[in-house]
Amino acid sequence: IEIKKGKLLDRNVFLRRLVDSLYVRNDIELNRGNFRVKGDTVDIYLAYSDNLLRVMFWDDEIDAIEEIDPISG
Repeated sequence: IEIKKGKLLDRNVFLRRLVDSLYVRNDIELNRGNFRVKGDTVDIYLAYSDNLLRVMFWDDEIDAIEEIDPISG
């Protein structure tokens, strides 16, 4: 899934693409290969990395993308 700041992308379409890519939604416990949704923020625990990818939406636009250490936050 190609994402970049400023890209127009419906959040629900993005979530469906994550599921199609075999990521599992889990809003309680975040493990590799899972993602969670909190309002306009989607946290993705990448299957191939030790870090989380936080994607923040503003309406149908990707407002920000951050890489986060899941332990230190």
